[in-house]
Amino acid sequence: MRDALKEQVVAGEYSGLYGLLEELQKAMLALVAHSERSRDDLIDHFDPKFIEQQATHGALDTEDVAALMRYLAANIVSYQAAADEAEAQAWAREVEASLERSSGMPLQAFISAHLLDFVHVAIERVQKVYLRVRQLAEAMQNERDNPSGPTSLGEALA
Repeated sequence: MRDALKEQVVAGEYSGLYGLLEELQKAMLALVAHSERSRDDLIDHFDPKFIEQQATHGALDTEDVAALMRYLAANIVSYQAAADEAEAQAWAREVEASLERSSGMPLQAFISAHLLDFVHVAIERVQKVYLRVRQLAEAMQNERDNPSGPTSLGEALA
């Protein structure tokens, strides 16, 4: 599927990419559901339908997409567990370096070269947050059920 989507994007067909952006937005919104301010900020800065409208009307440019990628990377890094922080920071630095190298690139070439892969990795990073949250919840439940059990809260946080 990833290769087929890449072929579509290279050909200038972005419908699959918009769907992937919507998936990422939904996952990120679920992570910040507890904070109205965070949800509002995310919606204000990351609206796949609006991005699609801008692209359709020729109002989207490379700098807009790069700014979105920076915003998303920073937010995703902020969601990471302490155990994953170094890896997440390294990813954010790679994203920034890639954006700096591609400054001034035409939009379609930029999207083909950078955005699709970025979104795939961003989804993986968000999935990792979900996994950590689930592990933490399970460890907390185990701790309540069996305070001296082998799975400690400390192990879940490591």
